[in-house]
Amino acid sequence: MKSEQIVKALIKKLAGSFSGSLEIDLEKGSSIEIFKWFLASILFGARVSDKIMVNTYRKFEKQKILTPPRRILETDWDNLVKILDAAGYVRCHFKTATKLLQVTRALEEKYREDFSRLHDSAESSRDLERRLQELNKGIRQVNANIFLRELRGTWKKADPLPQTLLVVEPIT
Repeated sequence: MKSEQIVKALIKKLAGSFSGSLEIDLEKGSSIEIFKWFLASILFGARVSDKIMVNTYRKFEKQKILTPPRRILETDWDNLVKILDAAGYVRCHFKTATKLLQVTRALEEKYREDFSRLHDSAESSRDLERRLQELNKGIRQVNANIFLRELRGTWKKADPLPQTLLVVEPIT
């Protein structure tokens, strides 16, 4: 058994993953699943409880705005704010709605809504992180780190540096 397979088996057995707890399947590298995880990682990156974050993600899912990415753009700012509010994501709902629209627009313009294109165009792990952060000034290193950690083994260039100050509790 390869070391990569051992690590995946241990993660699955011992802790699972945040993406897995949201029923996002990153293993095959589907651009749609990766987009869903990117949106979730933006939500995880804010200072809200994991319960509110999961509730917000589920509201997005129920409203069918997770895929394809242009569904975020079609939803518009006012409706995104309403969904965020309804989920309890009220403290930073205006900023988050703006960020989601800008990130999705940048992904559409630069990479034709395809995270695989973003990954393929990156020259290295650090360049991949930089490209993610360039999608919007609100995408901080913590967002990129949350996002890329779970793509190890799926994307060759997903190798974020460890973050010593980041403490994320598992979803319960």
